[in-house]
Amino acid sequence: MKRILVILPNLDLGGMETVVMNYFRNLDRSKIVFDFVVHGEPGFFEEEARALGARIFRVPTRSQGFFENISAMRRIYAAGSIASEDAYFSTRVVADGRSRVSEEKYDIVIVCTEHAFAFIELFVAWTSGVKTRAAWSHFSDYQGASRLKRRAHFFARPLMCFYANLCLACTKDAGVWLFGKKFAKNLQNPAFHIINNAIDLEIFSRQACGGTREHNERSERFPRHRGRVSEATRALEGCGREASPLAGDGFEPREKIRAAHGLTNDEIAVGIAGRLTAVKNHAFALEIFKELLASGAGKNAALFIIGDGELREEIETQSRNLGITNRVIFTGALGNIHEYYQALDVLILPSHHEGLPVVAIEAQASGLPVILSDKLTRDVQISDLAHYESLNAGATAWAEKILALASRERTERTTPDLSESGFDITREAAKLQKILLEL
Repeated sequence: MKRILVILPNLDLGGMETVVMNYFRNLDRSKIVFDFVVHGEPGFFEEEARALGARIFRVPTRSQGFFENISAMRRIYAAGSIASEDAYFSTRVVADGRSRVSEEKYDIVIVCTEHAFAFIELFVAWTSGVKTRAAWSHFSDYQGASRLKRRAHFFARPLMCFYANLCLACTKDAGVWLFGKKFAKNLQNPAFHIINNAIDLEIFSRQACGGTREHNERSERFPRHRGRVSEATRALEGCGREASPLAGDGFEPREKIRAAHGLTNDEIAVGIAGRLTAVKNHAFALEIFKELLASGAGKNAALFIIGDGELREEIETQSRNLGITNRVIFTGALGNIHEYYQALDVLILPSHHEGLPVVAIEAQASGLPVILSDKLTRDVQISDLAHYESLNAGATAWAEKILALASRERTERTTPDLSESGFDITREAAKLQKILLEL
């Protein structure tokens, strides 16, 4: 079995973390197991990661202590051991009642990043003798960065290309952002790969109550799904987490979730999903929703803000200032977002930029129409459920598009067949596993 070290900011519910966990769940863990380096407080996925066999190393960030971070990473690369998962890394472990230093070393490290400053982790890995040093680009721009940081990113890119001998990216644009134009020109090279933000299509194609016969038949094409739901429920219970109250055979999430939030089946439910950060553009989403409420057809609509983050208080304040707070629902981070997709009529993503928003793939797999800003990659348009709108078009244009799609959604909701889209995690995980085993 090969252990691969994956470096992430945390293992919480975010797009990058969700993608990595999707792959981890679907690897053959008799051949490959991920270990993780994270920072800060424990995240949502940590218990599940441990249950899947991962070890989690918690180290200080470089801003918290540059030399402490470098020292900790050197010891991880050299020893591959951990004393306490709730404290900063130590090479000493306890095994069979004796304290010892592990002799296991990592041959492969993967840094998941949005910027080229991550070359530092790869430099430390290089000086520690790690043979394969991979960078995995999940973004096509530097989120929330100042002009100075953006310039520094471009200056650091040659160093990223020098120390990374395996270049991974969720899209071609994300690859060019982190590695430069040579990424797009060398995709036939075994050192350059696009790793799609794949999902478990079986989970997201669950039958939506009230869907058409075509939608229901599509859900029945996945006979393994029922067993998977039960397995996932047992895994959550094993981690000490409560399973979704809607889990189990025959659940109807649309009605149950709507009823739990005081909505009838006829009222429009709009969603925006992702971390509550500036790049997701929640401020504009609230303006769109206010315009929707002002229209006759959307006067009883509800906006589900799915996710959590540092801007939550600011977004709550804005909703109060706009006078729409009684129609805005903050769900926080969700472990059962696939059920909420069934309760929604439209998902909106007015982001300023992203790599490839995995929630847009999930929505389409659920039969849910999604409106994306014109700043986002066209690679996410894998069905006719994905629609684009310019951020310059204004809130009224977005509200009108929501009304048109929500009306059609009630009578024509179908789940597209995305098995050949390149976003089926069972197929994509097999590709990643092949890449990693052949190194």
